[in-house]
Amino acid sequence: MYRIFMIEDDRGILEAVKRRAERWELEICGVKNFRRILEEFSRLQPHLVILDIGLPVFDGYYWCTEIRKRSKVLPQNHPRPDSSPSPDSYCPMRKTETKWEPLIVSGSSYTSNIRQRQEGRY
Repeated sequence: MYRIFMIEDDRGILEAVKRRAERWELEICGVKNFRRILEEFSRLQPHLVILDIGLPVFDGYYWCTEIRKRSKVLPQNHPRPDSSPSPDSYCPMRKTETKWEPLIVSGSSYTSNIRQRQEGRY
């Protein structure tokens, strides 16, 4: 069974993904403590990490960078940050952020929010 570490603060999204993943015999592990993400990552040894950008403690870009520093997996399996509709609304200190920052942090493994594309933001 593949283990996926989902770093998501919206429990509704996490539970919906868990329900769908059960059909494919995937184990989805959510974050228990947003101050101890690295410890949880090390303990779980996930096959895949899914990150939200807007998190209660730091943001997805920070955690992606920190996980990559400690990860022993190949670059193509590293965390993929998913963009939020308005990253500045989650972390007002990051006014210099651009839509290119995920590419800098995570190489070519950036996925944008589907809702943003449907609303014509891209």
